[in-house]
Amino acid sequence: MSDEIHDFRYFIVDDSIPVKLALDAQGRSMGTLGPDKETGAFKIEMKYFADVMDGDNANEVDLSHFDKACEAYFK
Repeated sequence: MSDEIHDFRYFIVDDSIPVKLALDAQGRSMGTLGPDKETGAFKIEMKYFADVMDGDNANEVDLSHFDKACEAYFK
Protein backbone atom coordinates (compact mmCIF):
# COMPACT_ATOMS: atom_id res chain seq x y z
CA MET A 1 0.00 0.00 0.00
CA SER A 2 1.37 3.39 -0.98
CA ASP A 3 0.99 6.73 0.76
CA GLU A 4 1.71 8.57 -2.47
CA ILE A 5 -0.68 11.01 -4.10
CA HIS A 6 -2.09 9.47 -7.25
CA ASP A 7 -4.55 12.15 -8.39
CA PHE A 8 -6.45 15.26 -7.33
CA ARG A 9 -9.98 16.59 -7.28
CA TYR A 10 -10.29 20.36 -7.52
CA PHE A 11 -12.52 22.66 -5.48
CA ILE A 12 -13.25 26.31 -4.89
CA VAL A 13 -13.91 27.02 -1.20
CA ASP A 14 -15.81 30.13 -0.07
CA ASP A 15 -16.20 31.20 -3.73
CA SER A 16 -12.51 32.16 -4.14
CA ILE A 17 -10.03 29.75 -2.51
CA PRO A 18 -8.66 27.03 -4.80
CA VAL A 19 -8.16 23.76 -2.91
CA LYS A 20 -6.88 20.38 -4.07
CA LEU A 21 -8.15 17.13 -2.57
CA ALA A 22 -5.36 14.55 -2.79
CA LEU A 23 -6.36 10.98 -3.71
CA ASP A 24 -4.46 7.73 -3.32
CA ALA A 25 -4.25 5.04 -6.03
CA GLN A 26 -7.58 3.58 -4.86
CA GLY A 27 -9.31 6.98 -5.10
CA ARG A 28 -9.52 7.51 -1.35
CA SER A 29 -9.23 11.02 0.08
CA MET A 30 -5.84 11.68 1.67
CA GLY A 31 -6.16 15.34 2.63
CA THR A 32 -6.33 18.83 1.24
CA LEU A 33 -3.75 21.24 -0.11
CA GLY A 34 -4.47 24.93 0.11
CA PRO A 35 -2.80 27.95 -1.49
CA ASP A 36 -0.03 29.82 0.30
CA LYS A 37 0.13 33.41 -0.97
CA GLU A 38 3.56 33.89 0.59
CA THR A 39 5.19 31.15 -1.49
CA GLY A 40 2.77 31.10 -4.43
CA ALA A 41 2.45 27.33 -4.04
CA PHE A 42 0.16 24.78 -2.43
CA LYS A 43 0.84 23.21 0.95
CA ILE A 44 -0.89 20.64 3.12
CA GLU A 45 -3.76 22.51 4.70
CA MET A 46 -6.25 20.25 6.44
CA LYS A 47 -8.49 23.11 7.56
CA TYR A 48 -10.27 22.83 4.19
CA PHE A 49 -10.87 19.08 4.44
CA ALA A 50 -14.27 19.36 6.17
CA ASP A 51 -15.42 22.01 3.68
CA VAL A 52 -14.55 19.78 0.74
CA MET A 53 -15.98 16.61 2.25
CA ASP A 54 -19.22 18.22 3.48
CA GLY A 55 -19.62 20.32 0.34
CA ASP A 56 -21.26 23.17 2.25
CA ASN A 57 -18.63 25.81 1.38
CA ALA A 58 -16.98 24.09 -1.58
CA ASN A 59 -17.79 23.52 -5.23
CA GLU A 60 -15.99 20.90 -7.27
CA VAL A 61 -14.60 22.30 -10.55
CA ASP A 62 -12.65 21.03 -13.53
CA LEU A 63 -8.92 21.71 -13.91
CA SER A 64 -9.44 24.62 -16.31
CA HIS A 65 -11.72 26.45 -13.88
CA PHE A 66 -9.32 25.62 -11.04
CA ASP A 67 -6.35 27.08 -12.95
CA LYS A 68 -8.29 30.33 -13.54
CA ALA A 69 -9.21 30.49 -9.85
CA CYS A 70 -5.53 30.01 -8.94
CA GLU A 71 -4.51 32.90 -11.21
CA ALA A 72 -7.07 35.18 -9.57
CA TYR A 73 -6.18 34.05 -6.05
CA PHE A 74 -2.41 34.52 -6.43
CA LYS A 75 -2.70 37.98 -8.11
